Amino acid sequence: AIAARALGVAEVGIAAYVLGWGGRPAAALVAVAYLGFAAFAELVRRRTRGRAPCGCFGSSDAPLTLLHVGVDLALAAVGAAAAVTGVPGLVEVASGTPLGGVPFVAYAALLAWLLQVVLTALPALQAAVHPPRRALR
Repeated sequence: AIAARALGVAEVGIAAYVLGWGGRPAAALVAVAYLGFAAFAELVRRRTRGRAPCGCFGSSDAPLTLLHVGVDLALAAVGAAAAVTGVPGLVEVASGTPLGGVPFVAYAALLAWLLQVVLTALPALQAAVHPPRRALR
């Protein structure tokens, strides 16, 4: 439980650094973090045969699936690409967009919410539609 909380604190710290300052080191941290999330998710998924809950968004009981691992790997690839090209922080990007960046930040929040839906609601729906098969005796 302490390790999970420490990981959560580290995740929030990385997010604050990425959003506030951006740049190649921040993007590299994102890539490394999501590679770690993907590796951990795959390890837990295999050990529990897909029965472990994700738990990424607090009380979500959506199961860990290959979709989760794939999304983590895709986000790691985006982080790696950003580490190569370099990206500014959210404040710098938002200041150069219309209406003081409000639409840009709203769009980013919408994308984050959609990602949360993909990682929680979609696996839960799949599990409900296709329940795990019980072993035949």
